[in-house]
Amino acid sequence: EGFLYFAEILADKLLVLNNESSNYHYRKGFLMLEIRKDYEGAIPHFQKAILEINNRFDMFSTKESGAPTDAIFYLATCYHLNEDIDKAIETYNLFKLNSNKNSELLEVADLRLKQCELAKINMASPVDVRLKNIGSQINTSAPEYSPVVSLDGNSLYFTSRRSWKNNESSDFKDPHINQYPEDVYVSYKEIDSNWSTPVRLDFCLPRRNEATIAVSSDERKIYLYEDSTGNGDIYYTDFYRAEFQEITKFESKDINTEDWETHCMMSNDKQTFYFVSDRPGGMGGRDIYMLKKIEGKDEWSKPINLGPNVNSSSDEDSPFISINNSTLYFSTNGERSIGGFDIVTSEMGLDGSFSEAKNLGYPFNSTNDEDLLFNENVMF
Repeated sequence: EGFLYFAEILADKLLVLNNESSNYHYRKGFLMLEIRKDYEGAIPHFQKAILEINNRFDMFSTKESGAPTDAIFYLATCYHLNEDIDKAIETYNLFKLNSNKNSELLEVADLRLKQCELAKINMASPVDVRLKNIGSQINTSAPEYSPVVSLDGNSLYFTSRRSWKNNESSDFKDPHINQYPEDVYVSYKEIDSNWSTPVRLDFCLPRRNEATIAVSSDERKIYLYEDSTGNGDIYYTDFYRAEFQEITKFESKDINTEDWETHCMMSNDKQTFYFVSDRPGGMGGRDIYMLKKIEGKDEWSKPINLGPNVNSSSDEDSPFISINNSTLYFSTNGERSIGGFDIVTSEMGLDGSFSEAKNLGYPFNSTNDEDLLFNENVMF
């Protein structure tokens, strides 16, 4: 029922009772991977789980000692995330060989095998880039993600699930994952190029999730993701009288729908508004759309899907358009990825169409998630 934090407590107790049970090791490995993405720690559990595979695995039976065939898939996933590509390929193929032919994971395994082949190519010819963690002034033991840097590079807005002082947010922890609500913070670059102590913005409430997705070029408007209405929608807040105001939901039916809207960005010239939705009629999963300002009018066009050079049958998210409004960066977890969400780039032509998106390469992209909404630590 989604109470993963408590499920792991029980899985630990079950392993104390019987440390040889493939069933219990499967449950523990699954929870480590699902809650914390601790793929390294999950590997030995899945290795023990697949020693006794039961094709008729009964999740609800107290007598079940085996593990489902899915354990092989999740072991392959751990190898993939750990950049052990040859083992990942071998284990994905083992899963396909043993899996029930109706398994929904078979299609995912085929996609992952394509990603592994692309990973081998990219890892053999790495790009010249050095990744540096932004440091403990920003990152804590809690998740930090969705970083947005101001146009001048001196302000960093990000989302964190850290605790409020005096335990003000403790009563609102998510019981499913045992984490505090999301809040938006800002840190400023100081003269010595270090980042100042982050400050939580005034519109944040201890009982509500607020997550950064974009900041206007003049820093007078912050775009946010908030999920209290159901599937998740795009909100904004304006800077007025020296503070950001209470968040407001976009009322346009062209932007927020009954489906899932996760991200947006306004172009620097304010003529194009990009956003993400999994609404019907797309190419599959989440797609990137744009609204164009109608020339001579204070109106916007209907949503335009960016097409197959950008969108795929998988998920695309986190669009970012360059200051010259021609280079689009976004993330995808489809065939252009080497694993998880990767950042790719596409160029807008003179006719307004976008070129075939290209992966930024390894190690800029890894077999984990590289994405403004999914990184657990802010990286430069």
